Amino acid sequence: MEQLTSGTSGQVYRLGPSLDHFGEGFYRGFAGTEEVLLRIAAPGTPEVALLRAEADLLQRAAGPRVAKLRDRGRSERHYFLSLEGPIGKSLAALISESDLAAAPALDLVLQAVDTLASLHAAGIVWGSFRPQAFWADNAGQMTLVNLREAGTTRTLAAAVYAAPELAASQPPTVQSDVYSVGVFAYELLAGRPPFVGADAAELLVKHVAEPAPDLAASCAHLPAGVAAAINACLAKRPQDRPADLTALRATLGAAHAELVAEEQTRLVDCPRCAGRVPAGERCPLCNGPLKIAPAAVAKPRRKLWPLIAIGLAGFVMLCSLLVLFTPDEEVAATVPTAAPTAALEATTPLPATLPSPLPTAAAALPPEGALVAEADNVADPNIDLISALGMIEGDELVAVIDVAGRVASAPGTTYQVFFDGDGAQQGNTGTAWPGLAADLTVLFRTGDKDGQVLRWDGTSWQGVGAAEVTAEGGRLTMRAPAEWLGEATELRFAALAANSEANLADFAPAQGEPGAVAQLP
Repeated sequence: MEQLTSGTSGQVYRLGPSLDHFGEGFYRGFAGTEEVLLRIAAPGTPEVALLRAEADLLQRAAGPRVAKLRDRGRSERHYFLSLEGPIGKSLAALISESDLAAAPALDLVLQAVDTLASLHAAGIVWGSFRPQAFWADNAGQMTLVNLREAGTTRTLAAAVYAAPELAASQPPTVQSDVYSVGVFAYELLAGRPPFVGADAAELLVKHVAEPAPDLAASCAHLPAGVAAAINACLAKRPQDRPADLTALRATLGAAHAELVAEEQTRLVDCPRCAGRVPAGERCPLCNGPLKIAPAAVAKPRRKLWPLIAIGLAGFVMLCSLLVLFTPDEEVAATVPTAAPTAALEATTPLPATLPSPLPTAAAALPPEGALVAEADNVADPNIDLISALGMIEGDELVAVIDVAGRVASAPGTTYQVFFDGDGAQQGNTGTAWPGLAADLTVLFRTGDKDGQVLRWDGTSWQGVGAAEVTAEGGRLTMRAPAEWLGEATELRFAALAANSEANLADFAPAQGEPGAVAQLP
């Protein structure tokens, strides 16, 4: 993996895979175990000047929804910028994968309005709004990462949102950005942009010559005033549009609050995790059955749960960190809901969501006498389990895991390493790894002083004592007495990093793969 060393800060960055969906020159990278977004340009090319201009824009546009510039420098082969990570998926991809209801759609529009307002406050007129310039996390929170192509309307992605005056090569104004966010709002609420075309030229002609369709004709269910406010943004002449985004922000904010309040009246209580969630057969937080008759279950309008949560800002999406149920229904059915001890609840501590395949950084070389399980999938780059190590060292059971990502050290993050010491299917067979019947798990929750050790008693996990935990950067080392594992004949292990509040999880090895085998001393 190629490395870049900053001549300014001395920081070494590992250059990962290309992220072309954000624009040319974007790469996933790591500073140690911390994930960053790298933008590079080759010396002697026009992109170097654009990179310098981008750095200046990012420093001027500093705001909560604009990626922060961490570092800038050059190596022998590249000029580069380092932006804060971790990286989510393109907002454009998130929109294309989801069937947005009105409340989460308005939430995204409000985030776009706030982003543009912060640019205008910094004296920046963008003129090239497009969802491809943002990343979005699983909770639907947007971050602007690509300002470099400001003023360019000749690509198809930018032409969808280009104001009519930009088609005539006039310089962008605040009203140009007002028009663009109006197109974005229309697209999210109606399910399609107001104008479609085969190429950028056709789209630009339609922006200039064709009247925008009335949003109310496609979305009669919207709260009063929303369609009119968005239609006003789509006026052909800049002087006929709102002078700024203030009035639009007020109208859409009130409508969003109204829709969220209405949405909350349709939530139900999960009997397992006590979360307030949309009606359905299973809780999206803990995968527990909601026990609702099929006739009473409303079909969700979203294909992606984390974006449902955008419209539910008034309730807390938090299940107990020790109550993460396995997706295996037979195992889940055997787990009692009552806590067996005052300190620990009876549970099969595994999340139900499957990660999607994405590349990760390479794991460090393993120490002598043990094997490293490399994570080759990521549920979300906000939490990336890079490597895991399990071994017996003297009279201690030792687990070492390397994790990167924004929520890696955030409150609510849980780390677990599962151990199978007898090689027989006598432990918890409901784990995410076939062939791993876990006898013991070491669990650590961010914010706690020590970890906890639990043993499978045939029905549930029971606490047996504390584990010593040390943290250095993105590496956690957990130690517990090896005798708690029993007489180990074949040591197998697997690791989990999860944040239930952010609905994120990552596994090493990947879910569905066998657990790793560590050498016994």
